[in-house]
Amino acid sequence: MAITAIVDTVARRLTRAKLSEVEDRARRYILRHFADTGRGPRIPEIQRHLQLASREDASAMLTKLHAVDLIVYDAAKASIAAAYPFSAKPTSHRVEIHNRTLHALCAIDALGIPFMLDTPAQIRSECFWCHAAVEVDVADGEIRAHRPAGLVAWYPEKDSCGCVATSRCVLINFFCTADHLAAWRDTGPGEQGTALSLDDAVEAGRMIFENLLR
Repeated sequence: MAITAIVDTVARRLTRAKLSEVEDRARRYILRHFADTGRGPRIPEIQRHLQLASREDASAMLTKLHAVDLIVYDAAKASIAAAYPFSAKPTSHRVEIHNRTLHALCAIDALGIPFMLDTPAQIRSECFWCHAAVEVDVADGEIRAHRPAGLVAWYPEKDSCGCVATSRCVLINFFCTADHLAAWRDTGPGEQGTALSLDDAVEAGRMIFENLLR
């Protein structure tokens, strides 16, 4: 399967965004802060780290990163809700790294985190149909263990409508088996997309996130 043909990548949005040097440093800082703490940095932290003249400069930078869909920024609360692949709020897609738990926006984002951070990780999620536990252990760029045996992931064709986190990510989930995916699709026959084997889903995660901090 040609994963590149179906997957919308953060790298493509990053290329189109044409960020300045300081904007890209802000993007990288936000991702590393999420990886280290499980939350996005606050405006004063960004201002200090980037040595910006004012909080308004930091806020304007976050507004730009939000507009090009590299982060989800809540201007009213002055907080970063997400930065692909991380979510500040708990989700069903948990990634355990170095005795801390990070939350991913979707199944493929969760699989991409160990590649972006170049570290072993244990992904813990659930079947979107029956809610049975899903486990995938990744180390040295490979799947070391997983359950259940017939695990698949769904990647929708749904239009991102400007914000992938709120339109597409909510539908990118694990299913115990292809039968469970089919049962879920029967409840919404208009849903279009691609069923991914676990190997293909891991490859999609690697392709999307491996180079975002390199």
